[in-house]
Amino acid sequence: MHTQKSNDLVLISASSPILCGIYEEGQCKEVFRYEDKTLNALTKIAQIIKDREIKRIFYAKGPGSFTAIKLTHIFLQTLQIIQGIKLYSLDCFYFNDNSPIKAFGNQYFIKEGEEIILKSFEEVECKDFALPKILRSEDFGTCNEPLYVLPPI
Repeated sequence: MHTQKSNDLVLISASSPILCGIYEEGQCKEVFRYEDKTLNALTKIAQIIKDREIKRIFYAKGPGSFTAIKLTHIFLQTLQIIQGIKLYSLDCFYFNDNSPIKAFGNQYFIKEGEEIILKSFEEVECKDFALPKILRSEDFGTCNEPLYVLPPI
């Protein structure tokens, strides 16, 4: 009897470009990169999820674009409810070597210890987000609340 390998999906959609990877037994097998708006990219990713019979999704829950994080959260929670897909998440810093993440103007999200704060920089080097070559599921958690990190009004 032949058993189908389980495919996982890793998604980074908190900023452009949106990255999506298909993992088979922890190894990255396919990478998709979308320059589209988040909603358009998520529509394409929904088809990938259906075609590959994804059972688990690992994703970056923020910080980043408020709209992108919100759309991704709603999209993934809907998949979880309707299709029973298991969700695991962590902050975006995991995917960029803990480098600052552009917020707006000269404001950047940075992680100090376990706290994420906004900080002003005139010049700062930000690393691009990247999908891991090996999926380490133990690095992710099941507390999937979005990390909006909005400044006080």
